Amino acid sequence: MTVTKSDFGVTSKGEQVYKFKLENSKGEYVNIINYGCIIQAVVVEGKDGKLHDVVLGYDDLAGYENGNFFYGAFIGRCGNRIADGKFVLNGKEYQLEVNNGPNHLHGGSEGFNTKVYSDFTIGENSVSLRRTSPDGEANYPGNLDVEVTYSFDDDACLRIDYKAKTDADTVVNLTNHSYFNLDGEGEGTVYDQILKLNCPAMVPINENLIPTGEIRTIEKGDVFDFSEGKKIGQDIEKADKQLEIAAGYDHTVLLPKHEGLYTFAEAKSEKTGIVLKAATTMPGAQFYSANFLEGKPGKKGHIYVRRGAFCLETQYVPNAVNCDKFDSPVLKAGQKTHTTTTYTFSK
Repeated sequence: MTVTKSDFGVTSKGEQVYKFKLENSKGEYVNIINYGCIIQAVVVEGKDGKLHDVVLGYDDLAGYENGNFFYGAFIGRCGNRIADGKFVLNGKEYQLEVNNGPNHLHGGSEGFNTKVYSDFTIGENSVSLRRTSPDGEANYPGNLDVEVTYSFDDDACLRIDYKAKTDADTVVNLTNHSYFNLDGEGEGTVYDQILKLNCPAMVPINENLIPTGEIRTIEKGDVFDFSEGKKIGQDIEKADKQLEIAAGYDHTVLLPKHEGLYTFAEAKSEKTGIVLKAATTMPGAQFYSANFLEGKPGKKGHIYVRRGAFCLETQYVPNAVNCDKFDSPVLKAGQKTHTTTTYTFSK
């Protein structure tokens, strides 16, 4: 394994940004930039013996600064949506930025994905990036110390470890927003890619994409039934109220109760032969079918198409801070959290 650091540009605010290349003995590699702790590339071998970049993104820093699709980004303080941007903690109501219809989304317009992480450590096969989110940033309470570590190995396992600690009760829901296309980024839709989800239930949403509070068991034959593996596009256009609301898949699937890493998803491209297995310590994952990418520029001059990727964002249920039915994203003063997600590639 080798880890190399190189310049990736300077932000509009004059901050230096670096790229860290984590390369294994087979020449497969992951690129991380310290702007937004973004996964800029995941390049793995297909059945043809060639290397394929399987995550969407941009070739330069300006793309990430000006884009609004969160490609590969580290998301916080709170991933996903909070209804009306409001929550009550210890009897006090907090009003966050409303940046997604009536909702607060992904920590706001200046969330963790827009920050430069100048405190970093390079390991043998990893890079760790740290930052303190000050009390009141985006109107969240508490000074929150965060660290995200990316590691990559000879088994093409990309491991993400999220750590955080706070000096006041706050909301913490950290995730990564990588868009995967196992045919290769920019290679059309993911309709024909096979997805298997080892998840017994999903969370229905209302017209504002906020969970209703219901937990829906996934029955055989349901449009959300990926238990035996099926093409992502097989049922995506079927008449189903939940699919109509979200214009496709954009829902949290719930994992069974588990300790440690649980493999909740497996996806495969018949074209490249690349298989992705996703595992997490988190209780849920947002399965998103990139319903709004139509005509968006990406790497290598590619123009990304609608549903040209899928996301598996491991996290707490959206708006869980306002719903006692789901695991709470509240981190107490003096407490620490450490969660892990892995994406392992093979062919």
